[in-house]
Amino acid sequence: MAEKSLDAEIEAQRKANEVAADDHKAQNICMVIATTAYSILPYAGFGSAIVCAAFGQPVAATFGALIGAVTAGPQIIQEIRKKR
Repeated sequence: MAEKSLDAEIEAQRKANEVAADDHKAQNICMVIATTAYSILPYAGFGSAIVCAAFGQPVAATFGALIGAVTAGPQIIQEIRKKR
């Protein structure tokens, strides 16, 4: 009876470890996606502003420029603070 109890406890711990490992993998994937998006978004914003301005869409160009500026601003500030 004690062996069955120990086997059940070991199995429960193994399943908990598997769930934790899967959760850790999911967090890593989310971090990669967020970091990539955070890095690409300023370029996409400024790029869309240039394209929209070339096609005569000033409102869309303004929004694209604002998105680029808002997302690039914190990155620029962070880089300036690193150098001090």
